[in-house]
Amino acid sequence: MAISSINDLRLQGLAACLCQCVAGVGLSVVLWFKVFKPASVLFFLAYTTWGASAFLMLLGVLGFVSKVSLILGLHCIFAVSIAGGLGGLHVSTLHTFLMQCSEAQSSSLGCNTCACAVAGTCTQELLSSEDACSACQALGTEICSDINSYSFQVMLLCMGLSICAPIAVPAVYSLRILIRLDSDMANVSNRLLYARAVIAQDLSKLQRDTQHLLVSSESRELSSWKLTSELLLTLMAYGGSDDKALFAAYCRAVKVDAFSLA
Repeated sequence: MAISSINDLRLQGLAACLCQCVAGVGLSVVLWFKVFKPASVLFFLAYTTWGASAFLMLLGVLGFVSKVSLILGLHCIFAVSIAGGLGGLHVSTLHTFLMQCSEAQSSSLGCNTCACAVAGTCTQELLSSEDACSACQALGTEICSDINSYSFQVMLLCMGLSICAPIAVPAVYSLRILIRLDSDMANVSNRLLYARAVIAQDLSKLQRDTQHLLVSSESRELSSWKLTSELLLTLMAYGGSDDKALFAAYCRAVKVDAFSLA
């Protein structure tokens, strides 16, 4: 099986972020009419879900475009944490409202002076319009009717699961890119260590034996010169100031123009 390149993973991650946005918007439109519009008390759940989804999408896009390890790592951590948090929030919210709707309205805080709460007939309109019920924190009968329905409970639970999946999938690509970046960095580090050791050893031999200083043109015709030039380019491309000084010293020793190696 072919291993995807970092650019391929970036494109796949961006596509996953786009799918996350489309799925989030589409699901939100459906749930707005099925859940949040009839039960306005759940608006906070909608805003929390939309805000978290938008934040993670932007963070993922920024990470895939910039390839900055810190941003990709934050995207992985936040995506998993927020996805689990949103799923738990939906389940806990449903459980809280189910418990509240199973109790009498008069038992809610601030409802002891509300006549309709004693009778258990308060709607959201009555709770907001009656002065005696202004402090009552009970849920209206129409909201409890919706919440107690089986279809509503399934819809709210499915929303949590449906939001978790699109949020978590782009984080998989962030993690894979982080692994590839770390692997590539380790490979470069190993190549640099090998190039530094070989070039330093060859330069030491050249400096000890003056006859080796005459091999400039002949050595470039040998098959080993190709490997040597690759090692020199590795020093120049990935090394620090000491490695670049070693590169320049070796080129002077074998009388090679540094620009001719490129």
